[in-house]
Amino acid sequence: MTRAGENKDARKAFEKTIKLRPEKVEAHIGMALLFTAANKLRDAERAAARAVSLDSRNAEAHYALGLVRLRQGSPTKALAEANTALQFNPDFGAALLLKKEASLESYAAAYAERAERYRKLNQPAPSLSPEERGEINNLLKEAAESVEKYLKLSPASPDAARLREQAETLRLHSDSVSQSDAPLVYKMDTVTTKAQILSKPEPLYTEEARQKGVKGTIRLRLALSFDGQVRHILVVKGLGEGLTQMAVNAARGIKFTPATKDGRPVSQFVTIEYNFNIY
Repeated sequence: MTRAGENKDARKAFEKTIKLRPEKVEAHIGMALLFTAANKLRDAERAAARAVSLDSRNAEAHYALGLVRLRQGSPTKALAEANTALQFNPDFGAALLLKKEASLESYAAAYAERAERYRKLNQPAPSLSPEERGEINNLLKEAAESVEKYLKLSPASPDAARLREQAETLRLHSDSVSQSDAPLVYKMDTVTTKAQILSKPEPLYTEEARQKGVKGTIRLRLALSFDGQVRHILVVKGLGEGLTQMAVNAARGIKFTPATKDGRPVSQFVTIEYNFNIY
């Protein structure tokens, strides 16, 4: 019933199972996933925690709890649960994708916290320290590795093309953070002339986001390529209800003059923001 989208009947079946056999771990996991899908995160947390308490070595129980933690805005805790799930089942595809999402959210949270800290001090954020570079590099590298392993396990996935592009993007950004000696894409402070954005299309507001009152800022890190194309878009901070995808679609339409290095066009990383507000 869950797979058929009959969530109301699925919930009744899980509740009856739990009444008859309270120790049935799978029923608590099923309830946790249903509550998560309905955005009833407190109920989801209780159900997932119960599943973990019944069987602390159950990979799906840790996955369910990790999914809840991610939705609650605790990516570090979500990443820990994803890693635990993979410890017990290294080939658990859903946990691999959860690890990717949690790694990216952890990266975004660290980026946002650092920017806010210096904003409050009214100071420009300095260059990353070696420790900060190492931490961010590890998060991006782990996210890429998770996607790559998922693709090996599920090469025929309908999302395979998008995930391959995402893995390549994560690798490239990871290499950039670790400051490769011969970068494919340069940072702003290492080019002779910076890329100049000529036009930046505004993203559309989805009807779902409008109905639910979703607003905020989406931050993207991307490469303005030497050939005039926008490539390797990495979501640093996203929003729900389709707004992140709208921002990515808009970013692909940016027109610009490429950066140069020693007289030749080169690719350069930039960070851009899109603000969504309801008037």
